[in-house]
Amino acid sequence: MSQRAKLLQKIRNNPKGVSFDELDSLLQWYGFELNRVRGSHHIYRHRTSERTFTIARHGAAVHSRAIREILSAIDELGADE
Repeated sequence: MSQRAKLLQKIRNNPKGVSFDELDSLLQWYGFELNRVRGSHHIYRHRTSERTFTIARHGAAVHSRAIREILSAIDELGADE
């Protein structure tokens, strides 16, 4: 199992305990690029689609609602294959 697959499985199993750095790695592996930063808000955009996510970096963990949206987008893009 690759490092990417392990991280994705870890995030799927526990979306409340995801650090910002783990999420950043996952987004970059699946084709999202950091578009800009405004204060504590990091805005990611997918290279080929128009999907964008704004992730607030407050504290150690990322909000679980944002994690669920990102996992849904990864599934929709078919990046799991």
